[in-house]
Amino acid sequence: MVLPEHPIIRFSNRFTFIQAIDNSSPFFSNSSKTSFRTPLSLQQKWVDAPNKVPQQQRFYQQAYAQHTRVWKIAPRSNMLLIPYYTLLWGTVGASLYMVGRKALGYNTWFGKN
Repeated sequence: MVLPEHPIIRFSNRFTFIQAIDNSSPFFSNSSKTSFRTPLSLQQKWVDAPNKVPQQQRFYQQAYAQHTRVWKIAPRSNMLLIPYYTLLWGTVGASLYMVGRKALGYNTWFGKN
């Protein structure tokens, strides 16, 4: 699809990224007059970023083929799962301990009170 030229907006051929070329706007011009980074250059970095989806998809599919749980595949999953499992089983154990103490007639964590 060929887009018509417009004096304010130019459509690039990559992801239909809209780039303003109006030099009178200080926010979207890349002229040497402005010393700050413009949002336009930041957006271009995001648009021109390499596509990592095929690599990550291959990584997850290889691990899933070895019957690894999906939530354990990510490299940073242990950082989240170890504290979660510690709190989960700690609270379950503490609750069952107190259920047993209550069944024996004790109302405190320790002692015969």
